[in-house]
Amino acid sequence: MHVHRAIAALRSDQAAQRRMQSAMELAMAQWRELEKTAAIADELSQFDLGRPLTHLPNLHALMIDHAVAQRETARFFDIVMSALAQNPLGETPLRHSSSEGFARMQLMQSGGTTLSLCTYEPVEHVKEPIVANFVDCDVFEIVLAGTADGQFHTLDDRHGIGPRVKSDRTHWRASDCFRLRASVNSRDIVIVAQTLLVLQLSRSPKVRGPSREIQLNNNTLIRSVSGDKSASEKVMALAVLGALDHREGIGAMEAFAKNATEDRDARWEAVRQVLAMDSRRGVELLSELATGYENSLSEPASTLIQHLRNGQPHLFSLIESVA
Repeated sequence: MHVHRAIAALRSDQAAQRRMQSAMELAMAQWRELEKTAAIADELSQFDLGRPLTHLPNLHALMIDHAVAQRETARFFDIVMSALAQNPLGETPLRHSSSEGFARMQLMQSGGTTLSLCTYEPVEHVKEPIVANFVDCDVFEIVLAGTADGQFHTLDDRHGIGPRVKSDRTHWRASDCFRLRASVNSRDIVIVAQTLLVLQLSRSPKVRGPSREIQLNNNTLIRSVSGDKSASEKVMALAVLGALDHREGIGAMEAFAKNATEDRDARWEAVRQVLAMDSRRGVELLSELATGYENSLSEPASTLIQHLRNGQPHLFSLIESVA
């Protein structure tokens, strides 16, 4: 691996590293101390406590007025770029993440509320979305620059016939602003014509509800993931046991699935893993859950048994023997 000589020199010079870190932290402090930045940060805290966005003039203007949004982000970039010009190997001390064609930098946070800059770049291989993800999080976005095409999804499950997703083609361009309502709306940016820069304000509730992944062509619920961190950790643990084909743990998984005090989505993950490792025991578990009194998994268990009857003939005899 080739390491640039400037990076190699910095590695061995701890004093230079500390100076660079101090310079970047000073730049962030200068930005945070700006009157307008401080006002926005204060209103972000109020928004996190549940105050309506329309009652917060600085934050509201930031998310609906393109000129205001551009001006405030320009102030941030002016300070950061000035610090980076003097410290080319410096790193902005803000949380950030990236993947192919996408990068996010978190500018502010208060509780479950964050203000972030998101960048979408053109990618070589474009994939049309086949699922839509709905999360328990209110999101407000304003496009600062660029253009892109994608889809806007709306979930409706009010009529007792299962979730239904309506998808509309959408074109994004500078100054567009919109809201994604928690558990109701989502969007997919598919084709980026010009690098898209988006300012995003998101707020999660104190007790977060489940996230749902729904297949677009037939409205099938693919997955429901608990908003509870502890439950999510249990789902991951169950998935690992399944991936390792840990058959000695099937009994414990069955007991977990029957435990009504555990998270519903984590219990359903246990059912999935038992089915994958031992079909007969999985069908027996489904049958028991389907007939259970006041069991939150009785309906999905009954539905899955019916799907297996219709779509998996080789399991039909198993179902009949335990139904």
